Amino acid sequence: MGVYDRCAMGDGPGRCRRPMRLRDWDYREDGAYFVTICTQDQECILRDPLIVRALRTEWARAICGGRQPDPNEFVVMPNHVHGIVWITRSAHSAAGHFRDHSCAESATANGQAKPRESKGASPLRTSGCRPGSLGAKVGAFKSAACKRMRALRKTPGEPVWQSGYYDRVIRDERGLARARQYIVDNPAKWAEDRYNLANVPTKDLRG
Repeated sequence: MGVYDRCAMGDGPGRCRRPMRLRDWDYREDGAYFVTICTQDQECILRDPLIVRALRTEWARAICGGRQPDPNEFVVMPNHVHGIVWITRSAHSAAGHFRDHSCAESATANGQAKPRESKGASPLRTSGCRPGSLGAKVGAFKSAACKRMRALRKTPGEPVWQSGYYDRVIRDERGLARARQYIVDNPAKWAEDRYNLANVPTKDLRG
């Protein structure tokens, strides 16, 4: 089982609201984060090509400064999305982390520093996050994507995403390579994916 093959907020599908975060990690730090966002009740509502296209567009706007995400840094699965989010405040800090990453470069091309998230704020909650923080970026994506999906599906007011999301700190180039490979391989492994409700014991859906 891969290091990233875990449910969005818990130990397995159906338990996606219990935060899992590193207690001693400063989530204001520049760097890369592997993010997973699940649909409400892990319903498979992301199969439509129009929805996939809309999600890629909103991810580009909210996460990548308007640039389309690389195929190895964002994927839409039937009931969740995986993506790599870069937090950078300057071109220098971006280069100091992962020099080959174009999304980090585009996010800082204007030379403007990104505001830091207030100390103690949880990156797993999208309310009250300052611009440029992990929570603010993911929250912007979820909000915009929700509106687009409701319009496409003609379901105004219907929940789209589960509250919160799961994030994992990517610490180095090796971790980045593993995360990218996981994203690339994910679609081909849907039949055995732990997010696939066909693989979830009934008791796990009660959480």
